[in-house]
Amino acid sequence: MATSEGVLPSEAQVSSEQRHTLEREYEVAFQKFEMENRLVWQTFSIVSTLALAGLAFIGQLKTGEDARTWPATIAVGLAMITILVGWLALARRWWAYGQHELHRMREIETLLGMYLVREGTWLRERQKVQQEKPANEERARYQALLEAFPDFPGYRWRQRVLVSFIVGGLVVIWLLLMLCDVLRLI
Repeated sequence: MATSEGVLPSEAQVSSEQRHTLEREYEVAFQKFEMENRLVWQTFSIVSTLALAGLAFIGQLKTGEDARTWPATIAVGLAMITILVGWLALARRWWAYGQHELHRMREIETLLGMYLVREGTWLRERQKVQQEKPANEERARYQALLEAFPDFPGYRWRQRVLVSFIVGGLVVIWLLLMLCDVLRLI
């Protein structure tokens, strides 16, 4: 859809057939973005529950008579760490695909004069947008958005940081549990 100079055509240059194709591409990109976001959170709930269930399983082993629980702790711990780290790698891949879809949706919005994703981007990246100074027709819209949502959070990176901390914390807990069990500290 880019011209020979690499610049997107303006809304006036988009034909009716191209508009229909772009609207369909926008819809598909939005559905893919929603699916990837849903995948991250659904699998996170499963993986984190599994990691906590593993801790409960090891706790049950510790209440028994047998003092030699370290092989089970090592086996379950390594399995949980592998699952957690693998899930985090998958989640980062899904987030990267989501960023690609959002980028393409912003391009289509620019071509078609739409604003859904661009407005969210403006609000999350207000410092950057203020430096770039949007075009006159967008400036009034941008100012109205700032007034309506003065404290809009830049949530995407916070989700990633939060999930990384939770996964990192669970990995550390498992490492400490395995170490303490091998050294017979617990």
